[in-house]
This record gives sequence, C-alpha cells and structure tokens, in this order.
Amino acid sequence: MSLSDSIRAHRHLFINPAGANQSYWDIEAFIGKSQRELGFPEHVIDQWDRAIETVFAMGEHYSLEYQAPDGRWFDVRMVPELDDTGKTKVVLAAVRDITERKKSLEEKAKLEEQLFQSQKMESIGRLAGGVAHDFNNLLTGISGNVELALMDNDIDPSLLDLLKDIQYETQSATKLVRQLLMFTSKQANKPKVFNLNDLLRNMLAMIKPMVREDVTVEFLPSESLGDIKADTSQIEQIVMNLVVNARDAMPLGGSITIETSNVELDEAFCEQKIDLKPGSYVMLLVQDTGTGIPEKALTQIFEPFFTTKKKGEGTGLGLSIVFGAVRQNHGSILVSSKIDEGTQFKLYFPRISSGEQQKKPRKLERQQLPGGNETIFLVEDEQIVRDVTFQILKRIGYNVKAYEDGPSALEAIRSFGDPIDLLLTDVIMPGMTGQELAQKVLLLRPDIKVLFNSGYSENIISNHGVLDEGVNFINKPFTPIKLAKTIRDILDLTES
Repeated sequence: MSLSDSIRAHRHLFINPAGANQSYWDIEAFIGKSQRELGFPEHVIDQWDRAIETVFAMGEHYSLEYQAPDGRWFDVRMVPELDDTGKTKVVLAAVRDITERKKSLEEKAKLEEQLFQSQKMESIGRLAGGVAHDFNNLLTGISGNVELALMDNDIDPSLLDLLKDIQYETQSATKLVRQLLMFTSKQANKPKVFNLNDLLRNMLAMIKPMVREDVTVEFLPSESLGDIKADTSQIEQIVMNLVVNARDAMPLGGSITIETSNVELDEAFCEQKIDLKPGSYVMLLVQDTGTGIPEKALTQIFEPFFTTKKKGEGTGLGLSIVFGAVRQNHGSILVSSKIDEGTQFKLYFPRISSGEQQKKPRKLERQQLPGGNETIFLVEDEQIVRDVTFQILKRIGYNVKAYEDGPSALEAIRSFGDPIDLLLTDVIMPGMTGQELAQKVLLLRPDIKVLFNSGYSENIISNHGVLDEGVNFINKPFTPIKLAKTIRDILDLTES
C-alpha cells in the first residue's frame, strides 16, 4: 500500500469531548473509524486527506478551513508527532468552530462594499453636478440669445429655421441636464408634509395608461400610513420612473405591485445598510414579475447612463434620477432581484409626527405684463449669463444695473440714491455667495425683493439642496418668458 493509500485509510485514534460535540458524534463512534466510514462529505475528506498527506510527507505544520454541510465553518491546524527516527507517526489536529468569525468577516466585507459603492456614487454625483452647473450657464446664454433673436421682427427668413432648430436642441439639452441634477441631489426642491397614499391614489389615473393591457397594476395602501416630508413632484417622478422600468422589464406581460406601510427599522437591520439609521419610516414598495436584474448589475443600476436595455431603448438615467430624488428627500432605496422572477424596490422615507404644521404659501396676484420700469440689480459671475440676462431685462423695460460679483454690487447699492426694486443674484459665486449678498443688502434696504438663480441648488439658502419656504428661485437655464413672468410675479406679490 502506498503512502497516499495508507493516509486515505487513516483512522481516528483519539478525539476529545469538544471535538466530538462539534461533529455531533459520540467519542466512541470516532475511535478506529475513518472519516469516510463516519459519513463525512467527500469534499471535506479530500481536504483532510491532502492536508494529512502533506504533513506526513513534509513533517511540517498545515492549516486549512472547510465548511460543513450544515453551513458551519471550521479552522484546522495540523502538526506532526515524530517517532525516534524523526518520521511522522501520528498527525495531531486542533479543530475550531470559526462560523461567527466568518459571518463577521462577510458582514464587514458587505459593509465595505456598500461604503465603496456609496463613495463611488458620491464622486459620480459631484462630477455630474459640476458638469451640469457649467452646462446650465452655457445653455442660459445660448437659449437666451436665440430667443432674443427670434423676437426680432426683421429676422432673415433663411435663418429662422436654423434658430428654431437651435432652440429645440437647447431645450432637449436642458432636460438632460436637469436629469443629471436630479441624480446629484442638487435639483431645487420644495418639501411639504403629505400622506403618500393620497399622492399615489391621485397618480393611479396617470400610471395605468402608461402600462400595456397585459400588465396589471395593484395598489396596496396601508390603512394608517404616517406622513412624510418631501417634494411631491419628485416623489411622483420616482414612482413614474419605477413603473416605467417595471413595465419595460415585462415584455410578455405581468404585474406591478405598489404597496405602502409603516415600518420600524432597528439597529440589527440598519447596521447592514450604510445609509439607514434606526427609526420610524414610511416604506414604498414597487415590485414587478419581470425578467429581473443580473446580480453583477445590481451595484451599477443607479449610475447615470448605465442601462441593461438594448441600444436606443433608454438613456440610462431613469434609476439614477430615482436614486438622486430619494436621497435628496432624506430617504433610502434598497433593491433585490432574481432572474425571471422579478425585481423589488423598497424606498424608506422618515415618518414624521402628524402634528407638524405647514407654512401657508404666499399667494401671487399675477399680472399679464411681460415687463416693467422698476430698477433691478443683477449679480452674476458668468459673463455669458450676465450679458444675456441684462439684454432680456433691458428689452422689456427694466432699469438694470449689472455686476460680476457680490462685493462690487454691494458697494454700488450703498451709494445708489434711488429705490431698488429687485436683487437678481446667482447663488454660488466666488468670494461672496448670493445668500451672503442678500443678507447684507436686506440690512441696507429691507423692502427689496430678492430672486435667486443657479445652475444647481447645492447649499441654497440654508439646507443642502433645499429651498426654504418663501424664497424666490429660478433654475438655469431660464427662458426670457419664464424670467419675465417670474420677476413680474415677485414685484407684484402681495401678502395674503
């Protein structure tokens, strides 16, 4: 019999009580038996045999880890016991149950992967936000100048179609940039307290026509659902994007379930989710019976322009918009999916006390006047935006003073002897932000109206990406019509 055959026929000479307990056998059952006779799994026997053969052949220590059929993990340390000639006569094995350590390491690896994914998404968001901000400034200049040109009655007919084409493409580019801003959580929003069930009931009339006849939509609302504080238009966009995504995942038909419930998340659940904290939440579930998402794609589905659809069937922005809007409204999103069994999105929004009151919005008394003769101080660091905005306001009759930064505008306001009706300022500017400028100007002229604008809304006024109630804001890129109407509304505003 060869050494290898001899080893594979090895017998247990001794086992202590702890080792027997780990294996669920009595000590007597082990003595004189091989692992194969004891019914050990073949993969465990193979690992042990290779290890013992190595110890006998080399006379050195050996370590291995293996997983038992019941899921437990064991660490084995083998050492040789030598005879008088220096040859190995017996192998001693110390076996430890390391299941808990393995679980701990697996959980740590999952959390590290979540942290890496979170940091990656944050980096992508910062990059996308910066690009979107710069593009919005460029689009403001392009669209503003095009629309000013279109207002000219003497325009050459041969150029009219070209200008209209530019106008159309600029509008398309604007929509794309706004989608990027939604992903980066830098799109301005106006949160309010509301009941998610009420919003979803109102949306059903819009949702059902969006799906085909072979797709059913079921709404399962919780009877005592708590309120959340969020931007209703963004929540609507979240739901619509998830429904469209679910519909496209069911080319042969299926069902979409939309469900709400109150949930309490404890530490045990949240410690496995890097962006969730224990507390009271309202959960929104959107589930389909579609084709599912491949496991390797689950960590990428929220990235801008990533899509599992065929070329030409999607932009890859739908789920990135969902991700950004959920995060901006202080929520979290979890996804699970199985191929050919469907996908489930769970969205968690902090549940608020029902007693929180909403501020009443100020009422606008709109006049249909495109312009006026009031005095407006314009502060904008981007020259292309400053120039086109100046031309728009001058064209509709306003007395406009334009400045490239806060300090120069503030100095001019201090020495300006006539009334100033409106301060129109960018939010993010070097040296002095629009918020800082507005605060200083309001100390000098408490009656002045203020209109903020930005290519994105990061750090607007006080909260990250959130407009306080009563603050006037206009997104870039804005059209001359939108700017004129917004300014007119503000100047004609009266308190209710």
